[in-house]
Amino acid sequence: MYKLIVIFAYFVVCDACLPYNFEYGYSDNFTNTLGMCNGLSMWDLKTYSDIGLDPPHWLSEKFISPNRQQLSCVASFTFQGSERGRVDINAYMESSEECQITLMVNAVREIGDATVGSIMLGPTVTPNFYSGWHKLRIDVMEGSGNFTGYVSTVYING
Repeated sequence: MYKLIVIFAYFVVCDACLPYNFEYGYSDNFTNTLGMCNGLSMWDLKTYSDIGLDPPHWLSEKFISPNRQQLSCVASFTFQGSERGRVDINAYMESSEECQITLMVNAVREIGDATVGSIMLGPTVTPNFYSGWHKLRIDVMEGSGNFTGYVSTVYING
């Protein structure tokens, strides 16, 4: 069965929104060399018009999607977060197989980055999973005030 995972994200930190669209600077702002993504296959930048999917916002033209590897990962740019912040993500997923994405908000630490919030999406990990758009919210559980963080998104093709 054909699988498609699309991520369109915007990050909400503190009391202000830090929106991100994939129209400009993808290769400068996303990497597979940070944190747990180091050494894994990178996600691909694609356009909605190439696959015939309506975007979640009328100005959006591009999205990121995992490549067809069994395991791939992408990490975002770093941003300033708050212990009471959250990350909101619009994700589109179609699948009848055992695949999933895990999204993690990470706080940068000198001795190793720490995951301060996460969510999973997929037929085997999401109750009442359905194909289509999902609005995902990650509440940040960071107890030390403001922090420098980034989002990691991991695709696992079971």
